[in-house]
Amino acid sequence: MKKILAVFLAVLLLTAALAGCGAPASGPAAASGSQDAAEPAPVTIKWMHHFAEEARIAWAQDVAAKTHELYPWITVEIEVQPYDQYVALLKTKIQSDDAPDLYNLQARALLEEFVAADYCADLSDEPWLDTIVAAGVDAGRVNDGVYSIVQDMGGSFVFYNKAIFEQNGLKVPTTYSEWIHVLETLKDAGVTPLAAGYQEVWALLVDTYADSVPALFENDPDWAVNKMKGESSFADDEVFAQSMQRIYERTRYTQADAFGSDWNKACELVATGDAAMVIGGLFALDAIQSKNPEVQLGAFALPASENPADSRMPLGNPGGFIVYNGPRQEAAKLLLSVMLSKEMAGKYQTLARTLSTVKGIEGEVEPALQDILDVEADGRALSTSALAASFTGEYQKAYCTELVRFLMADQADVEGFAKTLDSEFAKIA
Repeated sequence: MKKILAVFLAVLLLTAALAGCGAPASGPAAASGSQDAAEPAPVTIKWMHHFAEEARIAWAQDVAAKTHELYPWITVEIEVQPYDQYVALLKTKIQSDDAPDLYNLQARALLEEFVAADYCADLSDEPWLDTIVAAGVDAGRVNDGVYSIVQDMGGSFVFYNKAIFEQNGLKVPTTYSEWIHVLETLKDAGVTPLAAGYQEVWALLVDTYADSVPALFENDPDWAVNKMKGESSFADDEVFAQSMQRIYERTRYTQADAFGSDWNKACELVATGDAAMVIGGLFALDAIQSKNPEVQLGAFALPASENPADSRMPLGNPGGFIVYNGPRQEAAKLLLSVMLSKEMAGKYQTLARTLSTVKGIEGEVEPALQDILDVEADGRALSTSALAASFTGEYQKAYCTELVRFLMADQADVEGFAKTLDSEFAKIA
């Protein structure tokens, strides 16, 4: 246990997110102008992303090939980097004059930081902008410009193995007491209720966001900002205390080595039926079903009280794909237009098992995605696209360090956790 804890205390969270862009309704070729115009000089552009799933990596290669097919003078080189190292590597490349021409960010604060540093090209005048739903564009608005485009919807959801629920006579919980009943029933049946990949801090945060974001940000969009500014304290925050108590309680229902397991292991447990549920983003669908295509999954919002209406689901992406404000930005914008043409966005939605932000994509969605759409239709989705729903820099590092300490303790000392965060944040300030 001490060894695992020591490893976690050395981890820095570096957020970056999966997101995207759009193309003209008539197809990406519409952006190329007259076919009689002289072909531009050859150019090679770099696209850096952190896709981990095979389907998404293959799709990115298809986008690069399609871009070259439509615009033969453009060659796209793709670089894949680990999620947890992505932002640090991106900043290093920019400072070394080796910036990728297309990249992505998740945290709202990071987007604003990069815009202020003039690392992002303004996309406000792109002809394909109106082919993207508002949530996909609004996330990238900073001041009077649009600097990123969200490719698909993100969030934090409870995914469950339908067969396990049926075998144990369980229904989707809508209240907190029903949620605890599901966890206890599965535990008594010898099934791991919740799979967790807490070895990767980003997976831990996505897991906790399912509860903390709706609880903390719905009535206070500046909750995280105010904590970093010292304008409010953790110790005096009863909503924070209640959320952390709930999070601690449900982490008692994970597999024994949750802090020694990665995200891949967590998805494998659900795919094989060794665990009933996992909390993650839409990317969890592909990660689970790629290990067992026959598994049937559903999704629901994490219950937070005895009022079903309080089961809120964070839905949206706070960042997106960004064109670097450099000499090859026009070619990168064409790559962006191809990425979210209806053709490529439709392929992405199917292959990655996600919900695209491109308008007018036809076809059925699988049951778990439909469950998410049903929650949105019920008015229980909390839009997070424009929220600064995480801490930044040293504050995020301190939060992650203390969160791991708190969750790995034998007892839930919420008061001590809050006081420690206040102390650590004050030191940073």
